[in-house]
Amino acid sequence: MNRWVGFGLLLLLAPATSPQEVKLPDVFTEVIDVRVVNIEVVVTDADGIRVHGLGPGDFRLRVDGAPRPIEYFSEILGGESVGDSGALPGAPALAEGASTSYLVFIDDYFSIARDRNRVLGALIEDLDRLHARDRMAVVAFDGRGLELLSSWTQSRLELERALRHATERKSYGLHRMGELRASDRSGFGFRRGIGRLDPLERSYARRLAEQVERAVSAVVATLRSFASPPGRKVMILLNGGWPAAPAEFAVTTSRGSFGAAYAASRELIPRSATLLSPLADAANLLGYTLYPVDVPGMGSGFASDGGTGSGLMGREGQMHDSLSFLARETGGQPLYNSRRLSALETVSDDTRSYYWLGFSLDRAGDDSRHDVEVDVLRPGLEVRTREGFVDLSRRSEVTMVVESSLLFGHPASDRPLEVRFGKARKARRGIVEIPLEVGFALDDVTLLQVGPDAYGGEVEVRVTVMDESGYRSDTPVESVRIAGRERPEPGQMYWWKTTLLMRKRNHRVVVAVFDALSGAMFSSSAEIFP
Repeated sequence: MNRWVGFGLLLLLAPATSPQEVKLPDVFTEVIDVRVVNIEVVVTDADGIRVHGLGPGDFRLRVDGAPRPIEYFSEILGGESVGDSGALPGAPALAEGASTSYLVFIDDYFSIARDRNRVLGALIEDLDRLHARDRMAVVAFDGRGLELLSSWTQSRLELERALRHATERKSYGLHRMGELRASDRSGFGFRRGIGRLDPLERSYARRLAEQVERAVSAVVATLRSFASPPGRKVMILLNGGWPAAPAEFAVTTSRGSFGAAYAASRELIPRSATLLSPLADAANLLGYTLYPVDVPGMGSGFASDGGTGSGLMGREGQMHDSLSFLARETGGQPLYNSRRLSALETVSDDTRSYYWLGFSLDRAGDDSRHDVEVDVLRPGLEVRTREGFVDLSRRSEVTMVVESSLLFGHPASDRPLEVRFGKARKARRGIVEIPLEVGFALDDVTLLQVGPDAYGGEVEVRVTVMDESGYRSDTPVESVRIAGRERPEPGQMYWWKTTLLMRKRNHRVVVAVFDALSGAMFSSSAEIFP
């Protein structure tokens, strides 16, 4: 191929638009190569009191059931390292005292402003609980895009300004309440003896599952974008109310618990293990402990709108189950009801004293999940820690970086691509097709001599879009082989062509090219109005 042109076909059925444009720090572009797994361990006695003074010989570490040596060990007591052992490269540097990096995620998509602002006000009042070496960053999500309210800072003034700005943001919990009311007004399926959700309930449950998936994707993107702060890494997740099982949540309270469980069990709608595992896995991979905060509190928020009695408690319990799952999987604590108003105090106290265990990981990069078990060998003691991690492939890591850039409205790299869109053509009712050409200089990618008169290489191309309502397409990965009979001249361009199919709405598009041999990534983003 002397023309150095590649062709692909990419089908994007999800609608798409643009989040707010925000200037983001350099950390938003990194791809993580995790070689060390750090495990934070809290040990308590039968009365729940912290136990101190243990050594590495008091612990047993197993990964996927097999014993694993503890290659790094330190006890953190009151924020200070009181004893290190091991010199594992990549282990945390604690010689000058431990610090905590607090990443605050504000869920405006499910939260009602009144409830959210009470929790934010409590955070503002407790900012003095941050220690001298601690830092905090604040991000908010409205269902469409992420807004960086504050990057990492130790300034209490900057953090107070960011959190007060968060109280002024529009929230969408009342929209979620309206959707629930509309579903509750139907609810005739089980009473007619069908034993299934009726059409409106089923539609609502599926929409609710998609909304939770969208929120989870936003939190994962935030974690990936703030992957490597120093010290202990925790996320304070202000959660507006994500049900653990959307199908059961959708069933009206008049059916009772048995009818709800029976009807919902017959629907193929994701539950917490499917909906929330991507978030727990990302947090565990990156070493974040999650502290989910129950923003609505007891009897507040959209979940309390569906009636009284067991159904109400069931719906509130659904939201608590989600918080419990995330905390349990990552070694944190769920902050229910009144504890939501002391979130920073609780998290600060909980993260000042613990044991830090580390072990090296021979990465397979195969997206496999690994279970972690930590036992304390002294009788009568209990352990709280994360329960596993995922050995992400480089392909998955790059895809997550690209999707993160879409939500933040920021290119996935500082090395741009040339992107050209053709004229939109009608494909079918409500759908248009738009030609897309993506160009990059061949001397920016790795080409190998594969024969006397042959040069070649391979790159991965990703295209993802998001519409004005925040709906995002999948991000398929296409491997593109590059071949030519002679070494390209400096600056010579390669063009990859495809066609996008999308609805007639405003969209934001992110295109990325990844050269696996060199690890280089090139990307550009654009807004289109078909």
